Amino acid sequence: MGRGVKLSSIGFYLVLALICVIAGFAVLVAFEAVYESVRLARAEGQILALVSAARDAARDRQFTLQPNEDLLAALWQRGDALAGQASPALVNDWGGRIAMTAAPPAAAWVETEVPVSACRQLALFFGHDAADIFLQKMQARPMQGEESWRGAYDAAAGAGPFDPAAAEAACGDQGRAALALLIKLR
Repeated sequence: MGRGVKLSSIGFYLVLALICVIAGFAVLVAFEAVYESVRLARAEGQILALVSAARDAARDRQFTLQPNEDLLAALWQRGDALAGQASPALVNDWGGRIAMTAAPPAAAWVETEVPVSACRQLALFFGHDAADIFLQKMQARPMQGEESWRGAYDAAAGAGPFDPAAAEAACGDQGRAALALLIKLR
């Protein structure tokens, strides 16, 4: 009888250890999902803050927008954005650069490099609010290979409402992607 008790208590501890491992894994997966959501929210906030700063600067008639001008550098020199930064270079939480250049007439291209899953999520976020943020065009391209830009949304083409499937296809399906947004400033 003593030996049966030992085997059953060993079995109990093995089951308990397995349950603890599964619970620990579930907590880790949940933490990763929350962390990814925070990174997405920060990237959305970075882009919206830059657009807001560019719109504020564009109201000033002294602030001229030359095509392909580096707006981050122009805003940084004016002190309108990137407060506390030593240079006008910006990176997102995935280590990808964020760039902003002027586009005629009175618009800005905002481009960022992110993992494909983040590209899709950011495209959905900005696409669903396209009219509210004056989104004119959205393009994406996978970072591997010599892929060209793929259209995800074009307000001027009269393509109708934002199509999430087009945005997902434009971002690709593996690795990293670049997402570019053409946003009207005035």
